[in-house]
Amino acid sequence: MKTILLKIRLILLIGLFGFIGIIQAQNTDVTAADFDVIVKKNGEIIHGKVMEVNLELIRYKRTDIPDGPIYVIPREDVFAISYRNQLTEYVAPVDSLFLSGRRFPSTKNDKTVSKAKQQGNNDLFPYLAEGSFYIGVGGIGNISLVSDIDLYTAENIGPGAHITYFFPFKTNLELGATVGYARFKYSQQLYSEYDQLKTNTNLTESLLNFGVLAKYSIDLLILKPYASGGISYISSSVKSTSEVTFIDDNRVVVVEGGSRSKRFGILMRIGVNVKLLKNFGVYGDVGTGLTLVQLGAVIKLSN
Repeated sequence: MKTILLKIRLILLIGLFGFIGIIQAQNTDVTAADFDVIVKKNGEIIHGKVMEVNLELIRYKRTDIPDGPIYVIPREDVFAISYRNQLTEYVAPVDSLFLSGRRFPSTKNDKTVSKAKQQGNNDLFPYLAEGSFYIGVGGIGNISLVSDIDLYTAENIGPGAHITYFFPFKTNLELGATVGYARFKYSQQLYSEYDQLKTNTNLTESLLNFGVLAKYSIDLLILKPYASGGISYISSSVKSTSEVTFIDDNRVVVVEGGSRSKRFGILMRIGVNVKLLKNFGVYGDVGTGLTLVQLGAVIKLSN
């Protein structure tokens, strides 16, 4: 009951500010207020200039110190904002924005906010175009679809190439898709004293990986540690060349072959992003997938 009464009180406050502004604009020569009004859920009123509204914070400047510092309050503490142009924005929780399909820009702009409210956004993933590309290389082969691969010696450990795209879904949670390619070489030498045969086999395995995954991260200024997981589809193409040497007469027979296979797998990785510029950084992580270790660049699309 107390919650309902508080909401009614907040709505009446917003309506009162809006009504007073309209009356002043219509019946007097006084111009519209040159400040915004922030109404908090506890009933506190803040007069200032809203600088930014994002998924977690609201930044503003105080009217009595226009050239002073920028103050920050949590988005979840704010009920509504009445802008100086008489536009009122009820600040929905982040989860509600995603469930309702509404999308608000991260930086407050009167025309943009008004247009977003009029047009709306019904996409299931409203922040799909505001993600980041992870482009990297990997080393140390982590997987093979060749049976009895443990009987072979790895001739190289990479590199593999990886491209992943993550976009915001909820607070600290991102969804994404990944594609990777790696090529590894293996060798095996066998000697049969009984048959007097020596066999040298070389394998080249090309692996292509597609996956969907989710990533949970924690923002620590320039550092952003994360853990990601999902499922992947792995396709393997193997080419083999075997040289069979008959020791008695030194005859050599070359046998070539190939095979294809595929399977589903589990992706699990942990790592950290390092922010270097506004829309650029680097990352490193370890885990399952084509390669054990990955290093690369992070390119953010949105401003």
